[in-house]
Amino acid sequence: QDAVFVTNRGNSSVSKFLKSGHFVNDSAHSNPGLQLGLLSSLCTHDEFVYVCNKGKHRIEVLGYSDLTFKQSFGQGIFHCPEDIKVSNDILFIITQCEKLIHTFTTDFQFIRSITLSTQNIGLYDVSFFTVDLNCNFIISNLSAGRLETFSHSGEHIASL
Repeated sequence: QDAVFVTNRGNSSVSKFLKSGHFVNDSAHSNPGLQLGLLSSLCTHDEFVYVCNKGKHRIEVLGYSDLTFKQSFGQGIFHCPEDIKVSNDILFIITQCEKLIHTFTTDFQFIRSITLSTQNIGLYDVSFFTVDLNCNFIISNLSAGRLETFSHSGEHIASL
């Protein structure tokens, strides 16, 4: 990737910088009048930037090159998306308040919701959440002081 994207909670926008630190664009300038709301995290894949809109309970999709608004998805499916990751054309969206990870294809087809609280392993916190190239996800388990690895279907693989 040639760019770095950051959420700006002050003006509810996403900013794009070159890796050199040079400012390129901001979604507020690309989309006058668009009020995104409380943004948490984001990820990029192909020509899109996927942004968690915690305040409006959905994912915003922006264009990678110019940050123009493309669409929203997920409203009514999940509550307060905290973090989003992508691996092999699968989006992983975690909602800490629901203790769920929702999976979608990158063209917004719902795959499944994985309930972490029923895994009987302990409580989870999104202070650490990542995915690997095999679509496994790793999440922090603060109550047990370890990391847990799950397959994209929700099967527990290992505790670290």
